[in-house]
Amino acid sequence: RLNAAQQSSPRGKLVAGYIEARRSFMPGKIMADFQLPDSSGKMISLYNIKSRYILIDFWFSTCKPCIDGFPELIELYNKTSREDLTIIGISVDGPAMLPSWKAAIRKYQLPWINLSDPEYSIPYYRYGIENYPTQVLVDGGYRIIGVNEGLGEVERILK
Repeated sequence: RLNAAQQSSPRGKLVAGYIEARRSFMPGKIMADFQLPDSSGKMISLYNIKSRYILIDFWFSTCKPCIDGFPELIELYNKTSREDLTIIGISVDGPAMLPSWKAAIRKYQLPWINLSDPEYSIPYYRYGIENYPTQVLVDGGYRIIGVNEGLGEVERILK
């Protein structure tokens, strides 16, 4: 609905990029592969994870709603096999907050794969995620099943 001048403006290009990012984050779309470091610095690729389902939790270490959701995630993790469900936490803590991210992993005893994306390359620039936590469930073919479905719905899908 923007005119040509508005579309070609820096703000118009930003909005167009955001809209395109959100379109790629809809159910049915395939999540593109990514590589991010875990807390030891080892690079982990999404496409190297083999599981019936993968739940990706985008969070950061000072996000109270993110932290409040950890007990439920831990419970889900403990009652499912990695063959059925792999959980990946992707932190968007900036470079200066990496020690806080590692401390949060230890403090809350997060047993799943924990990755760091301090440049927001995956959540914001690729998918337009602005709210945290954001959880996305993908199937074994990396197709998006749902976004922020709730863990009860994730359990229902697993069954």
